Amino acid sequence: MANAEQLSDAAKQDIVMQIAQRQPFSAALAPPGGPATSLGESLKMSVLPFAELQDGDKPFEERLQQTGLLHHQLYRGKKADQFARSAATAERPSGHQVVEVVTSSISNSLQKTIEWVDANVEQEAEAELISIPEFLLSGLWLHGPNIDAVVVSSMAGSVSQIELNSLIDSSEFVRRLAKEEPIRGLGPRIGQSDQEQGSVE
Repeated sequence: MANAEQLSDAAKQDIVMQIAQRQPFSAALAPPGGPATSLGESLKMSVLPFAELQDGDKPFEERLQQTGLLHHQLYRGKKADQFARSAATAERPSGHQVVEVVTSSISNSLQKTIEWVDANVEQEAEAELISIPEFLLSGLWLHGPNIDAVVVSSMAGSVSQIELNSLIDSSEFVRRLAKEEPIRGLGPRIGQSDQEQGSVE
């Protein structure tokens, strides 16, 4: 069983209010009786740069770069078709400032992965969202006393060593992806130093 980030009811209400303010006017004109948008799972976000896949034998956690963002699944009825992301701030009562609201298939793919994990993973685990830009890859990192694994929800079609919605030990996940050819132009430029690359947001 995987656990997402826990937010207070007050924090959820503030985040929902911010999301509503960012929705286009047309979103408020849903047919009468249509499903309303609701806040679903909230997940810490990390990025796994391609260079870290090539960097020896070290714990998976040490390969990740924390973004400081939370990913919020947004549901319309029973389907997730949007997500929001928020950053920590002292300027909001919730402690979270919504920085984007996006309509994307990533949300629905991640919904399927969350449902798969709930049905198939028995170990108690914390769930975090990871992203690997060079492979257009998103998925869940599940970690706890008896588990350290990844379940991928979406990725580029060129990736051949990874299966969607399959529990993969984190070290095996790194080993497989290290064999793949990254998509050039996405993520930090391979083979350059941080100074040559400049800052990457």
